[in-house]
Amino acid sequence: MGSTYTNLVIKGSTQDEVFEFIHDRAAYVSAAVSGYVVLLDQLSELDPEYELVTLATALSMRFSSPVLTVKVSDSDIMAYWLHSNGRLLDWFNSYSGDIASGVYLQGPSGGNPDALIAAFEAGSRERLQEILTTQHSCERYVSEDRRHADLLKQLRLPQFAVGIGYDYVCRGVHGVGTLPHFRATLNAGS
Repeated sequence: MGSTYTNLVIKGSTQDEVFEFIHDRAAYVSAAVSGYVVLLDQLSELDPEYELVTLATALSMRFSSPVLTVKVSDSDIMAYWLHSNGRLLDWFNSYSGDIASGVYLQGPSGGNPDALIAAFEAGSRERLQEILTTQHSCERYVSEDRRHADLLKQLRLPQFAVGIGYDYVCRGVHGVGTLPHFRATLNAGS
């Protein structure tokens, strides 16, 4: 079984600002690293798409900045949503197909390198295009964790966000010593 996690990377905010905004949710908020805060939210892992998109919209509106939300399912599927100023600017899904029938369609869908570059002021269009169009089953992306790592590296976002989510931190799956300081809300871990 592969990794299953969700997280949000928020540009230009501080740990205290994000913590204050989400204080009533069960969550962990990282210290700012190179101008980015990583948020691990419990509800986003329980009902990912609705909660992730709703929370990312609110955060991007509140901080008037880009928020990259990532969901990885069993290391087989990676999806992201890019919000800024309360608007969805881009989305991506590494899987195209009908889960119920097991029919796989042609490769990843969505993903706009230009939107990512504009939002994070980093990355090569050609390299991002390659990351976003390579099939899951190809040698390079047997695990979608790898695609997530390549995307974050290209955009110069915190690499520790790969493979980390609310549930993993609660269960102590990640060695806390390898991560920046995370601050837990009062509801976290319950």
